[in-house]
Amino acid sequence: MGAIIHFFQVPLYRELSVAALIILLIIVYYFRYLHFARLPDTRLHRRWLDKLIHGTRRVMIVFAVALVGLVVYDRLIMPRMSTSATASATSSKRAPADRTKKKAAPKASAKKQAASSSGEVIDATEHPLSSQQYHDLLVVENYYKKNATDENAAEAYRYRGQATGNAGVKVTEIGGYQKLGSKKLKLTHLYWVYPSGQFDVHQ
Repeated sequence: MGAIIHFFQVPLYRELSVAALIILLIIVYYFRYLHFARLPDTRLHRRWLDKLIHGTRRVMIVFAVALVGLVVYDRLIMPRMSTSATASATSSKRAPADRTKKKAAPKASAKKQAASSSGEVIDATEHPLSSQQYHDLLVVENYYKKNATDENAAEAYRYRGQATGNAGVKVTEIGGYQKLGSKKLKLTHLYWVYPSGQFDVHQ
């Protein structure tokens, strides 16, 4: 079940699934058309054939509109929503610190943030991710599946947001969590995934 959920969380897989369904419908309607076309040329059979053609046209229009809408949502709307949510969460975390302390050096700030996040408990529910976010999550998750005995491995992994890594490079922050029952996760590790596809353990 989890694999199916992950499958449909990837925008490209969702789009390909709808496209495959459209192709399947075209094949089914094609064979139905051939069946009616071979029947005797009577008024009743012509009426059936006309209904089949009109019905096929309507169904194809509905699925084509659905595919276009899905592509627009996955490629334009979802990334903007994700970016806005990340920016809002980042600014809300930094605001109290900015009022009480002066701006620290990047590395010192990153270390303090990692220390304050340690032991954070979150809900275990998985949330939809964009294709890039899910790709970055898999970079860490797949590595530790193959290296389960590594001391930096965790029981579960979740996307946390964007952060600034070494040399000011934008990175994706992935959290490694310990399971607390079936509904809660406790943060134990932080991983930074770089645009190159490499990652390091930040905490």
